[in-house]
Amino acid sequence: MSVKLLFLDTCAVVKIFVPEQGHDVMMWLLSSEACLPYSIHLMTSMHVKAEFPNTIVKMVEQGG
Repeated sequence: MSVKLLFLDTCAVVKIFVPEQGHDVMMWLLSSEACLPYSIHLMTSMHVKAEFPNTIVKMVEQGG
C-alpha cells in the first residue's frame, strides 16, 4: 500500500475551522475513515503556520 502525502496550504487549513465550501472534504480527510484505510498523511509548512492567524484576523475584519 502506498502512502499519500497531502500538503495543506493556508486555505485548506482555514477550511478545517471555518464551515465554508470544502469544509466537509477537510473533515473527511481528517477522519479515520480516510486516514487509516487510504494511508493519508496531511502536512503543512512553517509558512502556513505563521500565515494562518493573520488569515483568520483578516476574515474576521472583513466579516467573513
